[in-house]
Amino acid sequence: MHQLDADDEPLYSKASKQYMQRDIVQFVPFRKFKSNPIQLAKETLAEVPGQLLKFMEGKGITPKVLQEKKQKMIKQKQSRTSTINSQRGEPKVAPEYFRELKEKFLQQCQEMGMDFMEVSDFLDRKGIAEINHEIIIDHLKNPSYINKLKVERRAAGGV
Repeated sequence: MHQLDADDEPLYSKASKQYMQRDIVQFVPFRKFKSNPIQLAKETLAEVPGQLLKFMEGKGITPKVLQEKKQKMIKQKQSRTSTINSQRGEPKVAPEYFRELKEKFLQQCQEMGMDFMEVSDFLDRKGIAEINHEIIIDHLKNPSYINKLKVERRAAGGV
């Protein structure tokens, strides 16, 4: 696996008799990061931005500069659903898709006989890593449940 990863030296193709321009494989030891999904994702995707830039540069593709008006419009749109307003302490507003997803999940939990408000409070306070009813069933009454994703986002300055 380390030979295919080509982090240290580029791969050589015997068929084309040349060194490969890019390393398109990234191996990450899962057992090292299995309890930390955020770090696993970071390690797995670490080389993607550099590889993309290298590819684009190799093809002579440069990013288009947006007109100032378009940039302002994009920034305004982003600010509507942006992170916490630190001065006012306003909560982050989730994009519509996620609000709908949460509502659907809450309705399913209620149909399964769970208390709507109790599940809603649990999701707001602790969150869950995936849309899985079993997580709610297992941890709703468990005060020691910790969602590592939510804890690490807060530590990183997120919500």
